[in-house]
Amino acid sequence: MKKFLLLFVIFILSFSILLGNSNSTPILNDLNEHYEVFKALYDQSQKFNLDSKLPVVIQQMFDNQSTENLHNRVSIYNVETTREYMLYQMLYETWEGGEWVYISLETFTYNDQNQMIEILTQIWEFGAWVNSMNFINTYDINGNIIEMMIQMWDATGWLDYMIMTIEYNEYNLIYQIQTEINMFVEWIIISITTYYYDGDLLLIEEITQAHDFFSGLLVNSDRTTYFYDAQENQIERIYQIWIDNDWVNDARTTWQYDGNNYETERMHQYWIGADWENSTRYTSSYDASYNLIEELKEIWSPYRTWDYYRKWIYSYEAQGVMTEILAQDWEGGAWVNDYLFTYTYDGDDYLIEELGETWEGSWVYDERITYTYQETNTEDTVIDNLMISLYNYPNPFNPETTISFSLAKNTKYAELIIYNIKGQKIRELPIVTPSPSQTLSVTWNGTDDYGKPVSSGIYLYKLRTEDNSKLKRMMLLK
Repeated sequence: MKKFLLLFVIFILSFSILLGNSNSTPILNDLNEHYEVFKALYDQSQKFNLDSKLPVVIQQMFDNQSTENLHNRVSIYNVETTREYMLYQMLYETWEGGEWVYISLETFTYNDQNQMIEILTQIWEFGAWVNSMNFINTYDINGNIIEMMIQMWDATGWLDYMIMTIEYNEYNLIYQIQTEINMFVEWIIISITTYYYDGDLLLIEEITQAHDFFSGLLVNSDRTTYFYDAQENQIERIYQIWIDNDWVNDARTTWQYDGNNYETERMHQYWIGADWENSTRYTSSYDASYNLIEELKEIWSPYRTWDYYRKWIYSYEAQGVMTEILAQDWEGGAWVNDYLFTYTYDGDDYLIEELGETWEGSWVYDERITYTYQETNTEDTVIDNLMISLYNYPNPFNPETTISFSLAKNTKYAELIIYNIKGQKIRELPIVTPSPSQTLSVTWNGTDDYGKPVSSGIYLYKLRTEDNSKLKRMMLLK
């Protein structure tokens, strides 16, 4: 079983259907900042049956071998612009003949605002690194990605292959994504996806129009509709395709949560005939600190029962940092080891190695990714020319911490939101908008919006204005 995908090679074949997860108000920061755009790129490749092999760090966010909660996946890789260092290179190797062999290298380039502007992928051939593909990002003044250019190396130079143009609404949420592909003679718009939100800024619908190669026009292709409960948890997602001038059901995902808004069950169904037919079901279990410790995958059998299929077991350090994911398969009435992912961190909790091993009676090396970092400009005025500072003290804390902030200019709107490490909103703290350069402080006592104390662990706090946002991390230790 392979987890890591190496290259991004796109071939236009035919239209097919498969959407990834969405999030209504994602925490936009560094790789998190790219989350929605890369999700859209992933979606486009799947919709058009493109053989999409994203950069390793992005592909891992969409890896079905573990949780489908992509924000939790981002947290594993522990990349934040608020840190002193940022991800610089990822070296991918495979174990062959008793030694590690180079496969690919990804290099990340940033601008003066610490925004990721380039991802260069190279492959190892005949003892040298050879260019393969390149992602180039362009940002607006609010730090939103407004264009992503994908280039392919053709041995003589870079070929502009695909452009994604992203538009945002007044709340800096993605409104529309247009995807174009270079057909060598001309650029063709292959799809336009439009996103719709409700009054609470929750994503409720996205509609894609795709290029019809016979008429040359954009026609309806697919539609996804989202539903939420009173706590803004996504409880249903219905995917439909356009057939005979009407929307026809195709796939549905439903979620269940516990009293603390943690996902306990996720079920996938397909539209067969005139009703929904069960397909797969995922059940999640947590420890006392609400760390995800087990995911169980079951498949719907021809006998109309749920049968065990696969299980993932998660292990953590005392601080809630993930260290292992053990994957097991159900065979012969028992769980059998299949794959083991081991995550190694340095003294500052930077992920430095990810090791994959297969079970062959004992654990055998399979694949490895090594992460290296570069020092960033940590001055707030450089990282963010609109927001001067955001910090909390003490950190770690128990039972409360004070979050202090100041802005560099007048603003009409500001909010302070606290998330758990999975990206779920825990608490919204009321704040008074400060005058420029005035420092204000808000105390958080470690409770959620319902007054219930939260467990020990890592939390994210985000200050957001009408034209910018900034996020940092803190730790609650009880």
